[in-house]
This record gives sequence, C-alpha cells and structure tokens, in this order.
Amino acid sequence: MAEVNRLTQGTWARLNNLSNSRLKKGIAIGAPAAVYSLIDRIGSDWVHMPLTMLVGAIIVTAISSLAVWGVSNRSKRLMSEIKLGDTSARLKDREAELAKIAEGGIDIKRMKQLETQNSSLVTQCANLQTRALEAESRVQLISDITEELEVNVGGENTIKQIYLRTGKRGEGGMGILWDVINLSNKKRKEVLKRIKPGLSVEESVRARFIKEAKRLLENTKLAKHENFPKIFGFGFYEDGSPFFTMELIEGKSLADRIFEDKRLSPRVAIEYAIELANALKDLHEAGIIHRDIKPENILVNKKVTFVGEREVKRSVLKIIDFGLAKAAPGANETRLTHTGAAIGTPIYMAPEQVGGDKEMDHRVDIYALGVMFCEMLTGEPIHPIKPGENPWVYLTRLSQNVWSKGDNFQIPDVAKSIGLPELRDEFRNILRKATHPDRNKRYQSAKQFAQDLYELRDIMKERYESTGIGLGPNNSDER
Repeated sequence: MAEVNRLTQGTWARLNNLSNSRLKKGIAIGAPAAVYSLIDRIGSDWVHMPLTMLVGAIIVTAISSLAVWGVSNRSKRLMSEIKLGDTSARLKDREAELAKIAEGGIDIKRMKQLETQNSSLVTQCANLQTRALEAESRVQLISDITEELEVNVGGENTIKQIYLRTGKRGEGGMGILWDVINLSNKKRKEVLKRIKPGLSVEESVRARFIKEAKRLLENTKLAKHENFPKIFGFGFYEDGSPFFTMELIEGKSLADRIFEDKRLSPRVAIEYAIELANALKDLHEAGIIHRDIKPENILVNKKVTFVGEREVKRSVLKIIDFGLAKAAPGANETRLTHTGAAIGTPIYMAPEQVGGDKEMDHRVDIYALGVMFCEMLTGEPIHPIKPGENPWVYLTRLSQNVWSKGDNFQIPDVAKSIGLPELRDEFRNILRKATHPDRNKRYQSAKQFAQDLYELRDIMKERYESTGIGLGPNNSDER
C-alpha cells in the first residue's frame, strides 16, 4: 500500500507540473505568434488596434483550452495506472493469503481431489441405497418361498430342515408338487409333495397321504428299490396338512412317451411290462397295494451303468404316487377306505375296485398293468373310453358289455394291430389272464405275470432275432 501511495502522490505532482508548463508554453509561444501574425495582416494602423487586441485574446483563450484538454487526457491515463496498481496489490494480497493456507498444511490440489471423491461417494451411496432396496425385495421373496419344517426321517427321528421352493412340478385335485432345494442337506434337490394349503379334506385323506411316505421310508427293501422313489422324510405343516419329500426324478412319464410315440415297439413294451411286474411283486410282498397303476404314475428315468469299462444307458421305470396305496388285507392297520368307496382311475380299475369291495387285494394292480400293457403295444387301453364320455357312464357300459360276459369277455386283437398275427394266441392269453373280470381267474401274483412275459420275450427272440421284424429297437438307449 505504501508503494501505491507513493505512486499516487508522484502522479499528482507530475500533473501539476505538466499543467503549468503547458499553459505557460502555450501562452508564451502561441499567443504572441498569433498576435504578430494578425497585426501583420491587418496592419499597424492605430485605428485598427482595438480589433487586433480582441482577436488576440480569442486566440490566447483557444490555445489555453487546448493545453488544458491535453492535460486532462494525460490525467485520465494516470488514473488508470493508479487503478491497475491497486488491482495488482490486491492480487498480491490474495497470493499471500494462499501462501499462508499452503504453509498451514492445506494442499489445494488434494482438496480438489477430495471434493471429486466426495462427489463420487455421494453417487455410490445413492446406488447402494437402490441396491439395498432391491436386496430387501429379494430377501422378502426368498422368505416367501423358503420354509423351515420339522421332518421325520424315520422312526422317532425328527429334525428341522430348510427348503427353498424353485418351481411347481405338478398339481392335482388335492395335492401339489414342488421342486425344492434342501438347504440343510448339502443343497440336495428334492420334490416336496403336500396337500394344497387351505384345502378342507377328511382326516382319512390326510392319513392316507402320509402313509405313502411312511411305507416307502420305513420298508428297508423298498427304500433301496430302484423302481420306487427314495423318500427322505415326512411331517406336518402348522395347519396340520401333511407333506413328504422324495428324490427328484428326471424324465418323462410313460403317458408322455406313449403320446409322443403313438405306441411302443413290442420289444420295449414287453421289457417295460416285465420290469413293472417285478416291481409290483416286491411291492406286494411288502404288504402294499398301489391301487392307481397307470402310465401317468410311471416315470421313465435314464440310468447309467457300466458293463466292464463300457458305459451303458438304460431306462429305469419309477412307480410313483402312492397316495391311494393301502395295506394288504390282514395287515395290522386301520382301514382308510369305507366300503362302497371307489378310488382309482376308471380306465385302469378292476371290477372289484369299481364296486369298492372291502376285500380287494393286490390283484387290482395286476389288472391295471394288463390294461397298461395293451396301451403300450397299441396306444390305446384294452377298453378305451369314448371321447367326452363320463367316467361313470364308461364304467357302466364296461360292466354291462364286458365284465358281465364272464369268460366270454372280448379283448382287441393286439397281435394283428402290431403286425405279429402269428403270435395272436400268446398276446391274447396274457392279456385275458391279466384283465379277467373274475380276480380268481386272473394272475394270482405279479410274479406269474412276469413269468409269462419272459416266455413271450423268448419266443419273439427265437423267431425274429435274426431279422428284427416287428420287434423294434434293441438298443438300451432307446428303451
């Protein structure tokens, strides 16, 4: 500021000096010269002296004004210099302040970086808040599809298991099947079957439902049988509705296979019938009657085995849905089906099952397998239902036109329809004996049924092995 004051005082002194010198010089030089020139032009006549003096005064005044104008412009330039000096001084003061900030340990560059980072953090916080809301929604969703259940895994052993539902596998009139992941057991994939939530059902139905699991879980032979699903456990929801979990079986149902292929080759149909007959033999020997054998309840599951070092794929049939199963007569168990109550699927039901005979036994399953054997060969059950026909009308018609005929009941010529007319008697005898209306003239065991099927397979091999006529695929992958 001292420098500015000194500059200001010097400027005003120069201004005064300049003003005086310009005025003096203008008057001393400009005025006489103008007057002398005027006298010279007008003349020295005393008569004209007043006029001459007047004009001289005017000239002197004009020259003085010009001198003052020049001084004024110079003064303005000097004032601009004064303002510039003041700005420069303030700039220096600012630099000094910044220097003090720097001396105080504050890094301006670092401050700018921190400001940028702060802005970035604000953006990140906003993004995290959005993600947190999304995560909260996911947690709620997972909570809705996750459930912790008390599961009986055999005997008196009950443990808690957490299941995550991943999709609906199927749904019937009363039950529903869910694909689940058992989070408590190495994330094992399972199927959970339960009665539909909120569905009002009789206690007998609930008891029948849970028996399916108990029989397969507690019977040692069936628990390890390849033709039955492995049951992991069973229990009840808080509302009392039962559930059980079983292994996840990949593959199509036999009904899907028949629908897609129209019918199975004779070779494959016979192999399937043999496998199912042997499975029913083991089931019946365990004291269990299925009562709902049909293509929809047979799953075709692919299994890989090894013959030496060679990998072989083959189909394994799984019998599922034991919801209608009952203990064989004489078993120490409370009967769940009242006399006169028909339970099953009409097309595959034996006459005694339709009538609700309280003494029905394992032979109802043999009848159903006979009907299904015909369907595998031809694409149609042995006594097909008409399109749009009411099931009970169908059963009435079947009773009047077929079952009432006794030994004279008619069955279709299966051998002719599959192109093997020379085996008419073999196919006819097996189907009549499997589906006879009189259960006492039916196969008395699934083992007997299997034995006749083995004989039919051997006959077909002997006659057609070299040509393959009418047999269909022999590759285990195509079963």
